[in-house]
Amino acid sequence: MAELDLPLLSVELPAAQFIDRLRSARREARWHGAGLLLRIAPRLNGAPDWSEFWSGLANLQVPLIISTIPELAESLFLSGPGEAVLIKLEEPTLTARAALWEMMLPTEVKLPPDDLNRLAARFRFNPGRIKQAIRRAFALMAAPSGNSVTADSLLEACREVGSTAIGPLAQKVPLPYEWDELVVPPAVRSELELARTWAQNERQVLDRWGFARRLPTGRGLTMLFSGPPGTGKTMAAQVLTRAWGLDLYRVDVPRTVSKFIGDTEKNLSRLFDEAHASGAVLFFDEADAMFGKRSEVKDAHDRYANLEIGYLLQRMEEYEGITILASNRARDLDEAFVRRFHFMIDFPMPDEAHRLKIWEGMFPREAERDMDLDIRLFAKEFEISGGEIKNIVLAAAYIAAGENRPIRMADVQRAVRREFLKSGRVLNRRSLDIL
Repeated sequence: MAELDLPLLSVELPAAQFIDRLRSARREARWHGAGLLLRIAPRLNGAPDWSEFWSGLANLQVPLIISTIPELAESLFLSGPGEAVLIKLEEPTLTARAALWEMMLPTEVKLPPDDLNRLAARFRFNPGRIKQAIRRAFALMAAPSGNSVTADSLLEACREVGSTAIGPLAQKVPLPYEWDELVVPPAVRSELELARTWAQNERQVLDRWGFARRLPTGRGLTMLFSGPPGTGKTMAAQVLTRAWGLDLYRVDVPRTVSKFIGDTEKNLSRLFDEAHASGAVLFFDEADAMFGKRSEVKDAHDRYANLEIGYLLQRMEEYEGITILASNRARDLDEAFVRRFHFMIDFPMPDEAHRLKIWEGMFPREAERDMDLDIRLFAKEFEISGGEIKNIVLAAAYIAAGENRPIRMADVQRAVRREFLKSGRVLNRRSLDIL
């Protein structure tokens, strides 16, 4: 309204008392001779009566601006009494986001251009989210002025803002493991190293080398980790995400998939949108539960299930971030998903040499253990996964701690028997003699 030399009255229309609030805003705008900005809340109780909405604005005689979400915009303006100028606000570019950070930070906070560009590249935030992150940074530092707010504190604030937005549909996964702690065969490690390089050099390949013009969609990185339970799929996702300097979120399938028609698509849309804004890595564990094969349509349930899979395919194709799927049953995945993976990495059961490395890595330096504890014997005789080795070592440690002594051979033997009994496997005679 600055060019028209008019004040601007901003009003948010809530779900309740929709029409009453609208009439009050109309009176105020006419009384003050102000332009009227109506921000229509996206979560209205049922479909709004747009005819009543427009009748409430009849003969307004002041400039009117309406702000709403795309899902409501079409029906709103098609029902209007005349032609309207529809402006779609796109996601700010990298350059625009850096400029927004510089403009919205308090004058006393001076960040070099490299830090501003790093924030803008890491988080695809709109102006409202940037403002929220700045407020959060000040709260984290508990400082009355911006002198103590740094690029690192802003980075942490952005992560917290993103985590809050994604939170209802996915859980943030801790990243405690280093690259050298991952014990996998050379072929698997080679593929993981390529994946690390792939994500780290995305901007050079797509932007500076011009490959983005060859990829109208599918610019993200999609990976499938398959193999038996406990072979390192989740750990590999954690190690990679830490190497990328990103955050990893495990998708909560029960909260995402809904029995109500259309709700699953809404949840997926929100999940991918928030992950896109936060630059997060999405991790679908037990992926066959969501990415299963489409079935022959026999009833309405099959039809809507297939629609959900089709929508998930579309969002994965459009997503420009990183998606990792893990499954013990890769054959159950729909072939349309398989074709879209940049990496398909199979995690086999560890051989004797790798089992020994896992056994050795599971005992921290601080852990007290007897000299007679022969982990080479266990690595040789028991063909088990890394996850099972972890369970065994942890159980043995608690057995020893309960008796206030170092970990003994007998503790590990007892823990091995427990693990085999838990999984329902039968020990052969040689194994029984060892235990």
